[in-house]
Amino acid sequence: MSSVIDAKSILESFDQLKADRATPMADEMLSVKSAIYTDTGHFENELENLITSRPQLAGTSGMLPEAGSVFDVSLGGVPIIVVRDEKGEVNAFVNACRHRGSPLVTSPGRVDRVLRCPYHAWSFKLDGSLQAMGGHCGGFDALDKASYSLVALPVREANGLIWVLPSPATPSQQVQWPDTNDFVGRELEHFGLPGHRIFKRRKDRFKANWKLILDTFTETYHISALHRDSIHPIYHTWPNLYAEQADFTRIVTFRRKLDELRKDVPEVSNDLLLANTIWSYFGPNAVLTRPIDHFELWQVEPVSVDECEVTLTMLVPDDDSVTKEQESQWHYSWDLVCAVVHEEDFKNQQSIQASLAKGLMDRLVFGRNEPGLIHFHKRNLEKLGLLEAMTIPA
Repeated sequence: MSSVIDAKSILESFDQLKADRATPMADEMLSVKSAIYTDTGHFENELENLITSRPQLAGTSGMLPEAGSVFDVSLGGVPIIVVRDEKGEVNAFVNACRHRGSPLVTSPGRVDRVLRCPYHAWSFKLDGSLQAMGGHCGGFDALDKASYSLVALPVREANGLIWVLPSPATPSQQVQWPDTNDFVGRELEHFGLPGHRIFKRRKDRFKANWKLILDTFTETYHISALHRDSIHPIYHTWPNLYAEQADFTRIVTFRRKLDELRKDVPEVSNDLLLANTIWSYFGPNAVLTRPIDHFELWQVEPVSVDECEVTLTMLVPDDDSVTKEQESQWHYSWDLVCAVVHEEDFKNQQSIQASLAKGLMDRLVFGRNEPGLIHFHKRNLEKLGLLEAMTIPA
């Protein structure tokens, strides 16, 4: 595979920005009304027009390594099963038994040819069709099984990513799927995303608007202050590298260790670069980061205007040659990211939500040095047709 990561040009850009004491900038500041985080009507508009009516990132190909692999996810309030069938195809269904609505899957794993309901043992094939009903003494003999398949949802697998539209009303061929081929997709394939398995996963609820949680991933400006004692000694606050295309943003953050290593390594290499950077990509309500040797998938599920559920999935290489040292490093990385992001970032965002709820501030302002933050909010407001209505001249 030809490399899509040009270490030489990336490091030249880093060096130039550092010499200029500069970082990527947006064209202008953006000031948004605080109501985008607190107004219930605005939240319901977002849920309908940004989340449930558009494809969402459900997971990665590596989360379904073989036939029968399955995981659960909630998108736009819809409980969903994602499973790989015997033909290698990915299917998505509403996570509800057609008998009485009980969830079929509650954690990632593997099933043996069927999805079985834990309530009354109804079973469904991996294509969603109803196979059998638990012993019912003839109570369902007259049932037309063909009419009781699982509710299918449009799904697409591309570039190691799995997208699902959380609405059964739209035929899959009519869905406007995100185009990742020319931007993030090639890099994710270069990193071997499809060959990464689930290592750990956790779900937590936070009393903060879903966008506040995502805001923290869109800029590095806060690292030197909020993370002064945790990761600021490890990572540069600036400069970073930034790129955007449609709903996708990519931010590359550099480790301080890179400066020292380059003094001792005469030739620039991809190995040197990739071992000392974090690559972050995000779409509407998900963030995928690559910190050195693994991936972290963050999915932010809106619950209410001031609450959301965050699922963190750590993905590591599915390789039989993994050493104990590597596994120990992954456990360390897991503990570190949970401590930093959950206890510092998300704790702070909950405090912001509580403050905004008082209604004493009419606006927030995003600086030119926060281009990812500006792009994220402008895209959302443009889709809602509210860019002018919900922004104020800075």
